[in-house]
Amino acid sequence: MENQRRFYKIERDTIIKPGFKHVGVYDSQSGWVLDLQNNNSRIELRTVSFEEFAQNRDVSYSKTIHPLNDDETVLQRWNAVANEYNAGKLKDINYFAPGTSGIITDANGLNCENLAEYVLTGHKDNPQGTFFRIIGAVIASMGITAILLVSKK
Repeated sequence: MENQRRFYKIERDTIIKPGFKHVGVYDSQSGWVLDLQNNNSRIELRTVSFEEFAQNRDVSYSKTIHPLNDDETVLQRWNAVANEYNAGKLKDINYFAPGTSGIITDANGLNCENLAEYVLTGHKDNPQGTFFRIIGAVIASMGITAILLVSKK
């Protein structure tokens, strides 16, 4: 029998932006999801049930960019992030998508996918952020100033 993982990256359609995904970290042992929400442009970290995360939408497993860390390392990172949040050390971080930064990320904000990638793999990048950083770098290298409207599919 194959060894089953404890932690998974999961996603569902967002409520506000059709076609965009909301991402969380699912603990299959406890049934809880580490869920980062946007609360008036500030991050709100919650541990919720799978059903609460789903919000009556289909939930699917999603691949991480980097290989998953072992379950013990993921659990340590989950707890460390939750403890930092509960201690108020993350209170000034903006919720900003895609691909921004702060303590876990690279600039002044954080989004649900940044958090999931960090907790599961230890890396700060994410597909949304990587895509927008690449597009931004290409535009900058061409010396072009542009407004770019992109829809994630």
